[in-house]
Amino acid sequence: MTDERLRRRTRLRRKESQEVADGLSTALGMTLLHAEDPLESAEYRQWQVLLRGPAIVCLLHEGRAFPTVRTLLGLPTPPPRRFVEVDQGAIPYLTNGADVMAPGVVAADEGIAAGDLVYVREATHHKALAVGIALVSGSLMRPPAKGKVVQSLHFLGDRLWTFDE
Repeated sequence: MTDERLRRRTRLRRKESQEVADGLSTALGMTLLHAEDPLESAEYRQWQVLLRGPAIVCLLHEGRAFPTVRTLLGLPTPPPRRFVEVDQGAIPYLTNGADVMAPGVVAADEGIAAGDLVYVREATHHKALAVGIALVSGSLMRPPAKGKVVQSLHFLGDRLWTFDE
């Protein structure tokens, strides 16, 4: 069992679960969690995480919850908000933990503000690749912009991704 690697595991109160669920619904434009979902917070390696049962469903960054790549891939449709879409050339770099660079961005949610938690998806099938922090607003992410536009926090294939395996 992988639970021995989790530290400081604490059950969230119903009100806290409701705040997390509401925050995610507002940010992503879809319902991801419900107040009735029994959630726990814990530490796993360098991440603060939220668990629903034995599975990590969200990571916490500066008190804000955001779904993990595994959670995003398990959704029937990708969230309509907080996405940054990249071309095929960026995928190998992102799956090795690289930050998102502006030349690889083909689309982004215009509602993204600098500092927002976002998910990075590939352009063809809209599959999630990474979760990170927007360094600029969504309207400034596409070329001719230059430099980093998203700092990666969690990506496909990292230790958080392989937690349940």
